[in-house]
Amino acid sequence: MPDHGIYLAVPRRTFVKLAGVGVLVGGLGPRDVNVFEGGQLVTRRDRTIFDCMRMLADSAALDLADRAFQMGWATLDELEAHAQTFAGRHGARRMVRLIRRLSSGARFEAERVATRLLRAAG
Repeated sequence: MPDHGIYLAVPRRTFVKLAGVGVLVGGLGPRDVNVFEGGQLVTRRDRTIFDCMRMLADSAALDLADRAFQMGWATLDELEAHAQTFAGRHGARRMVRLIRRLSSGARFEAERVATRLLRAAG
C-alpha cells in the first residue's frame, strides 16, 4: 500500500492545522485508543484499519480489510461496530457498502477455502 502520510484523529469541532499532517475528524472513544508510556495515544489496530479504509479506493480498502482479517489485526464485528458509530457522517454509506461486501465472503472465498484446507491438512 502506498504511504499517504501522517494523519491525526481529532474530535468533532476541533480545528487542527499542521503542515504535512492530514486530519481525520470524528469521535474517538476509550476503546479506540491505546495509551503508551509517556501518555501517547495511538488508535487501536481495528480503528486504524477502519480509518485507512475510509481514505482508500474501494478495491484497496477491501484488500486491506482482507489482509487485516488474515493477520488478526481486525475482525468483521469490529469494523461493523466502527461503521455503526460512524453513521450519519460523510462516507458512512460507502463504509456500510464495503463492510457488506466483506461480510458476503464472495470476494475472497476461494482464498478462505484454500486456507481452511491447508490448515486442516496440517
